[in-house]
Amino acid sequence: MQNRILEAEISYLRKRNSELVEDRLLRYSEESPLRPGIVNERKYSETKGRESLVSQLELKTIECERLKKELELCSDEKQELLLGITNNSGVECSSAKCKALFQENQILTRQVSRLEADKKLLTQSLAKYQESSLFAPPNVMGHGSPENGPSDSPIKQQTLT
Repeated sequence: MQNRILEAEISYLRKRNSELVEDRLLRYSEESPLRPGIVNERKYSETKGRESLVSQLELKTIECERLKKELELCSDEKQELLLGITNNSGVECSSAKCKALFQENQILTRQVSRLEADKKLLTQSLAKYQESSLFAPPNVMGHGSPENGPSDSPIKQQTLT
């Protein structure tokens, strides 16, 4: 369920990113029709930065989901052991094994919390980057970010859709 929500959010962010890039390209082309290369350079660097943040977010989300599943498995195993102990069903559980499972459960819980915090920071970074890229001044006569490069690559255009 959570994975579907995150996939929908990523899809929405990609679509929104594409729309914003197109809007910005249109605005710059209307302002300076004699300098379309500059707009393409800025579009390329902005798109590359956004794609990097989105891919980092996707990786953290996948790792977070994997750890959540492991945590659920450990929790289920812990519940089975506790149920066996309370019911005296004849299943012997050494206290060392129970302690080890409990410690593993705590470690996984901390990892999930840390990954969720990382995910939150990446989401905030992406939002901040998108916001700042909307208000950045246009690159005039080569003054601007050194990462700028041509963006009319068919590969980049495919990744935006």
